[in-house]
Amino acid sequence: MTSREATTETRGAETRTIAGYRLLLRLGTGSFSEVWEGCHEVSNERAAIKVLHKTASPAARAQFVKETRTLARLWHEHIASAFAFGDDYIVSALIEGTDLEQRLQTPIEPRLAIRITVQVGSALDYAHSNDVVHRDVKPSNILVDTNDNAFLADFGLATLEGDEALRGAGTIEYMPPEQAAKAPPHPSMDQYALARTLLQMLTGRTLPPIGEDAFRDWPSALPNALRDVLARALAENPKERFSRVSDFVDALGAIDLSAYPAPTVIAEPLRRSEPFAWVTAASSVVDHSALIKEARFSLVDVVERSGIDAERTEAFRRVSGYENLGWSLFTRTDRLGTPTTPEALARARGLVVMLPGMMYSRRSWSHIARAVLRDRAQTAVLTAEFLGFQESRYQENPPGTAYRTPRQQMSGILAWLELLGVRPIPTTIVGHSILTVPLLSMTDDELGPTTNRLAVTPIVAFANRQWQFDTLGVSVLEKHAKLLEWAVRPIVSSKIQNAVEALDPRWQVDALANVKVYPFATLGAFARYWRKAPTVAGEDMRRCKWLCGTEDPTVPLDAVARAQRESGFDQANLHWSINRGHYPHLPRADEPEASVRNVDQIVRLIGALQRDVDDGSSAVTSGTEISS
Repeated sequence: MTSREATTETRGAETRTIAGYRLLLRLGTGSFSEVWEGCHEVSNERAAIKVLHKTASPAARAQFVKETRTLARLWHEHIASAFAFGDDYIVSALIEGTDLEQRLQTPIEPRLAIRITVQVGSALDYAHSNDVVHRDVKPSNILVDTNDNAFLADFGLATLEGDEALRGAGTIEYMPPEQAAKAPPHPSMDQYALARTLLQMLTGRTLPPIGEDAFRDWPSALPNALRDVLARALAENPKERFSRVSDFVDALGAIDLSAYPAPTVIAEPLRRSEPFAWVTAASSVVDHSALIKEARFSLVDVVERSGIDAERTEAFRRVSGYENLGWSLFTRTDRLGTPTTPEALARARGLVVMLPGMMYSRRSWSHIARAVLRDRAQTAVLTAEFLGFQESRYQENPPGTAYRTPRQQMSGILAWLELLGVRPIPTTIVGHSILTVPLLSMTDDELGPTTNRLAVTPIVAFANRQWQFDTLGVSVLEKHAKLLEWAVRPIVSSKIQNAVEALDPRWQVDALANVKVYPFATLGAFARYWRKAPTVAGEDMRRCKWLCGTEDPTVPLDAVARAQRESGFDQANLHWSINRGHYPHLPRADEPEASVRNVDQIVRLIGALQRDVDDGSSAVTSGTEISS
């Protein structure tokens, strides 16, 4: 059985299919529709599928049908063109990348901003030549691929020039005064919205409200000629704007911006910085690039340097049982600042917490952290070691009975986040392997409304007979420390070696070295509680995704299928990695190209979860949409 055949069989008949495409990953959700990544059952080509909600109102359905008819008129190299339609779906090209709203979290060079504007402008000029007015040009409706090519998307509010329907529809932060005043649709409205979008790219800041000085944050280093072109496109009187969008982009293209760097715009604070004083007590700082820094911390060191007061630390230790923990904080210095300044976390729009699996350190996730920050510059990333791995150390070995169940262990992880003061930040917790056992032991409500989770190769112990067999000996010998060392450590070492044998040799060495030093009395104390640990019911994991391997020696396919079926976990949130093993985030020696794809897949899943918990308090906002 091939990997693809195994994947299809495991997903089973419940997999949702539209127009021959299996729906794989929900990319976004709107007021009356959602967008999915899909894979064609025959060709394996991927596409974006926009699906109308079953509960959509008659007016929303009529608007959706209108969008399909509009897209059917259009094909352009910079429009996310559609190639299949139905009463409740639209299939279009999948753009590998992100939308401009997310891209704006990272400063954009003026030359690239002009390139994006010229490409979108060419798409608008083409649409206008077909009498179509978009009416909702804004960063979230512009897709940017990995080569920085731009595509105009979401024609949900598009209409024919002069159409009387839905006057005033659009997004208030980008629409011109006449559109807000419900004038008939006209191409000059799109020109104004595109100019507002370009202004946001050039300043790197939230736009001032319509009617205020649009150029209050204008970078003084940029040429006056560029400001003059923008001022004309942003004229309140539409008759004073360029006669066509093509004239606007031609004027932009004539300006040489090759010597102008991207603006460095530190994000505005979203919360108080005082709770994050502990970041000044870093043990060391690592420069991963000119823009990404990692600060490394040890709880013992932080307390000694008065980064966290002793009373709060002791309260955490009572809840968690830990004497020490090791963790790292990654930030983009051009948006959040350095990770050793409290203001960095005060500015963070989101937080990703990565929990490495058995026998691996936080270092094994550092490249994923960097990849997340590549696309989400206003997100901070924490990586940490728990359950006695690496720097994490319990006050007793083995830990007391109050700290052994998965729920108790998850309580310790949440207590650590409380200790650091980061719980109010919209958070995605990523757990790998054994760390998924505590991660899936709590309900969405227990984690809180701004916390999502991603389980990477989850153990699903209650349904995993292979796991239950492998951990039987450890649980039986729980109270016999010498026997654990003598009999179990070699067996575990052998199984770890089999699991990592296809990985890049650096990571094989890392895992096997960690097996030699891990306190097996701790492993024995946990095994009885891990062996058949249940997950919470699927209805209590709606803000959760699983990423499973198709040839995972630790978690067989039938275990995943059984766990999904018995827990009622939403099939739409079950995803499959290309990397065949138990470590999809680590590079394989035999398939380096699959590893690159897996990193991209993990980052995209994290991005989808982060969008779901985003509290909207971004320095760059998509605005307020008005549908009628």
